[in-house]
Amino acid sequence: MSSRPRDVAEVARRVASLRDTLDVIRKREAQIRLLAGLPATDSGGPNAPATVGLAGDSTAGGPIHADVETLIQRADLLSARFAAVTDSLELNAKRFASVPSIMPTAGWLTSQFSRSRVHPLLHVSRPHEGIDVSAPMGAPIVAPASGTVTKVGRENGYGNVLEIDHGNGIVTRYAHCSRIDVRQGQRVTRGQRIAAVGSTGLSTGPHLHYELHINGKVVDPLTYVLSDAIPD
Repeated sequence: MSSRPRDVAEVARRVASLRDTLDVIRKREAQIRLLAGLPATDSGGPNAPATVGLAGDSTAGGPIHADVETLIQRADLLSARFAAVTDSLELNAKRFASVPSIMPTAGWLTSQFSRSRVHPLLHVSRPHEGIDVSAPMGAPIVAPASGTVTKVGRENGYGNVLEIDHGNGIVTRYAHCSRIDVRQGQRVTRGQRIAAVGSTGLSTGPHLHYELHINGKVVDPLTYVLSDAIPD
């Protein structure tokens, strides 16, 4: 007695199992695309459910048609889509890592971003292009996002100054530091200690002056800080 019918049935079972597996993967792909912020894909075409089996054979449900080539196309398409999703997630992760979403030090907000305020020492009205956070002398200052240190030095009025380029046109600036713990050209990550609070330059007491520049324009740093994102 020939074993061909049993072989045919086994192949049909495996192909059907592969079809079901691809359907599960397709549904998971749709969920991941949503998380990655990518548009949904069409359900038709090579990724549509295929009727599988072996030509010339039949089951209780009627004739079944082998279309292994269609399943291979579906698998290849899903593989390419997952690669695109992975690239998108990695890109989004890198972008998020470069967004200054935490406060660089813990303390009290004593002066907000303003287009015009009276300087506490010079007694003249001029823009305050950042925020002031009062904190104990020597308190840690951390990087609010990953980036590369582009400036370490001393400036009139600002004392010891540090700047970090986070990419995508985002630059942060830290002034009045008592100490700077990184060097120019160094790569830093979110939460890494970069300096210490001080009172160098024109200052009424130990605090951090923190600025955020986007494409060369100053913006309020608090617009990018996540709720309760204060370092311990």
